[in-house]
Amino acid sequence: MGAVLAIVLALVLVGANTGSNTSSSTTATTAGAKTADCTSDTNMDVYTKGGSHTDASGYDGPLRPLNNPTYTVNPPSGGDHLSVPAPAGVYTGNNVPPDGNLVHSLEHGYVIIWFKPGLLDQVRPVYNAYPKDVLLVERSNMDQPVAATAWGHRLLCSGVDVNQLKAFVARYRNQGPEKIPH
Repeated sequence: MGAVLAIVLALVLVGANTGSNTSSSTTATTAGAKTADCTSDTNMDVYTKGGSHTDASGYDGPLRPLNNPTYTVNPPSGGDHLSVPAPAGVYTGNNVPPDGNLVHSLEHGYVIIWFKPGLLDQVRPVYNAYPKDVLLVERSNMDQPVAATAWGHRLLCSGVDVNQLKAFVARYRNQGPEKIPH
């Protein structure tokens, strides 16, 4: 019975490949659209209400040095942060802002797509779809190759899945606790 099933499956696959190249490419693209397993969580560092900018003179949150706060959640999805947010854009290599600036961007409703080196071209379509709402940030020290964060929400992916990343952006863009137009 198993041999018959294998032969039928082989005939179906061979028959599917006898069409035009366009049909074959479309099938391959459609089948390959989901390229990663993604899981979501709501992990974030403590956020001190009433004082969230560790480099601002009027800060009344926990005593910290006036530099970049540290985060226990990687990549971070919220918490105390620096006073100047990073704007939407693409950040790689030496131009990646400190985490404290990136977390402030999340508070303003931006979504960050974090990616390991070498994956920029694969995640760029997400930025291209939402250039006013997304920061692409290279991050080599993550456990997973790709992640997306919004204030209090994370999507952790085993690889690049543009459809899931775009859906995350569509769901969480402009949803931060501070309503700042962008």
